[in-house]
Amino acid sequence: MAIYDPSEPIEAEPQPIIQQASFTATATKTLSSPESAKVMPTGDWLGGTQCREDLRQFKESGGEVVWRLNGNSPAREAGCMSVAEERLFVEDSLGLIFIYSNIEGRVESMAIEIGQQLHDHKVLVHCRNGRHRAPSMMGWYLINYLNYDPEKAQRTVGVWDIINSPQYAKYFWLLK
Repeated sequence: MAIYDPSEPIEAEPQPIIQQASFTATATKTLSSPESAKVMPTGDWLGGTQCREDLRQFKESGGEVVWRLNGNSPAREAGCMSVAEERLFVEDSLGLIFIYSNIEGRVESMAIEIGQQLHDHKVLVHCRNGRHRAPSMMGWYLINYLNYDPEKAQRTVGVWDIINSPQYAKYFWLLK
């Protein structure tokens, strides 16, 4: 992974500042468009639904905490594993800490809790698609703990093109 220089100027054409983790996951369920994990400049991981092989690779990279975020949608159990299956695999098979949070109505308090975990541990923060909840939490951390300016945080977590979506304003206000 290239060394990230926080002093580099913001480019005219925003590009996420991430490294794609290379996965060969064997999912027990097929996802229509799973988002692979991104390794952030902090070494933490950010992504959508993670399958067993993804989680093993996270552990092998020194990962300590898996934090799954969901909302109230009935699709919250979609993905490779249900919340219960993921908890069992992460805690019993991998020996990592597993945290599950429904963040509806608790966005700011969750950002603070996740920020503390990111500050203290190597964390994989993921939600179902890896495009709204998890990037918002990671971006909040970059702004509030690492002093990123909001535009740089948006580019880093990869939400630049959807940041003004009214549908997800309940998350993205954290990045403005």
